[in-house]
Amino acid sequence: MRKALFISVIAVVVLSLLAVGCGGKTEVISVEGIYEVPGEDMTLELGADGSYVLSDGPSNLGGSYEVNGDEIVFEFAGVEEDETGKIKDGIIILEGVEYEKQ
Repeated sequence: MRKALFISVIAVVVLSLLAVGCGGKTEVISVEGIYEVPGEDMTLELGADGSYVLSDGPSNLGGSYEVNGDEIVFEFAGVEEDETGKIKDGIIILEGVEYEKQ
């Protein structure tokens, strides 16, 4: 009887620990790659090292980025204010413009 109770208590403790451990994890979104605006000459290239290049044809702008959940924060070189975009279903939305992953 004691042995069955002991095993039951251990099983409850183990399952509780597993549930707590699984619940605290957040999904890591991989965003590296090239994104384009359909029908436009606009691209966004995200490097695995946290760097990016934003291009609208002849002009390029670069800096660094960081992913926080479903948000992506861009730091523009030489500019104090950061720009925050959204990540949704493989699309990055920045200043109302949708960049689709290629």
